[in-house]
Amino acid sequence: ENIDKALALNRFSPDDWLSKISLEKDHFAASNDDLQKLYEEALQKTNNNLTIIVSYATWYEQRGLQDAARQWWKKAAEQDPENNWYKQKALGQ
Repeated sequence: ENIDKALALNRFSPDDWLSKISLEKDHFAASNDDLQKLYEEALQKTNNNLTIIVSYATWYEQRGLQDAARQWWKKAAEQDPENNWYKQKALGQ
C-alpha cells in the first residue's frame, strides 16, 4: 500500500517501481503474467528508464527466456552505447 502511495506521488521513480515489482514477486507470489504487466507499466511510466530495462532483461534471463532477455539487453545497449557489458549481453555472451 505504501509503495502504491509513493507511485501515486511520483510515478516516474524507477526505484519505487522496482520496489513494487520485488514486493509482488517475493512476498505476494505474483504470476509471471502479472510481473510482466508491472514491468511494462513501469517502462511506460518511467519513459523506458534504463534501470527498469536492465531489471526486465535480468528477469527474463532468470526465467531462461534468453531471446526476450537479449531484446531488452539490446535496448539497454542502445540507451547506454558505451556500456560493453550490455552489448555483450545483447549478443548472448
